[in-house]
Amino acid sequence: MTEHRRSAKPKRWSKGRVRALAWVTGTATFLAGFGILGAAPKPSTASATDSSNRQRPPRQRIIVRKVTRRVVVVDPAVTAPVTFVPTSGGGSSTGGGTSSGGGTTVAPPPPPPPPPPTSGS
Repeated sequence: MTEHRRSAKPKRWSKGRVRALAWVTGTATFLAGFGILGAAPKPSTASATDSSNRQRPPRQRIIVRKVTRRVVVVDPAVTAPVTFVPTSGGGSSTGGGTSSGGGTTVAPPPPPPPPPPTSGS
């Protein structure tokens, strides 16, 4: 007389069932990657057979060099003003002597300043 009608709504899975399904699918997905990589064909080249007979090149060394550059700023050296000293001669000469060639003399430049003292750091 009284009939139980089933609802149109499907029954929900429990938390434990959903978690178990998630673990199974996750594990299967993880292991499928290994299966695909294992099934992939190996590249066949002539150098692959010769590689066992060939010696390995020497390992490269890593060389670490620390470059420290120090910049010292100094004022430019002040040069002495150039003085032109006229000399006699260069014109016509009287008598049988020879004349010396005229020219200018320049004062020698001053010596360079001593290097500044360097600090310990």
